[in-house]
Amino acid sequence: MSNVTPVHFSAAQKAGFEAVFDTWSKVLEGVEQIAKLNIQLAKTTLAENHGVAEKGFSTVNPLQFFALPGNHAQPAAEKFRTYSGRVLEIASSTQGELAAAAGAQFQRYHREAQGFLETLTKSASSANQTAVAVSK
Repeated sequence: MSNVTPVHFSAAQKAGFEAVFDTWSKVLEGVEQIAKLNIQLAKTTLAENHGVAEKGFSTVNPLQFFALPGNHAQPAAEKFRTYSGRVLEIASSTQGELAAAAGAQFQRYHREAQGFLETLTKSASSANQTAVAVSK
């Protein structure tokens, strides 16, 4: 006879649901951080491009006009490095949180499996003793 009751089954289902919910919450937090970063980048880029356009409209010398994009290449490269680094930080942080959650979940499953095996062994042992007693 199994010692797994509907209560055990329900608790296991709830724990599994909580683990999935926690995982998706961590993933969505990372996605939210990246979305905020992208919105911030879009606003900054729009403002800077507006400034460049204003300079372009106010320039009367064609050489100055054509030099405007070149003057912004270095700052744009630096901003890209900063952006890439921030995305990497967010991804690394999210990955670390997920790895920690997975490790904790594995430990919990491992403990539960050991407990189940111990219960199963005890049940088998008592059933075995009962069968021996009946056969005598």
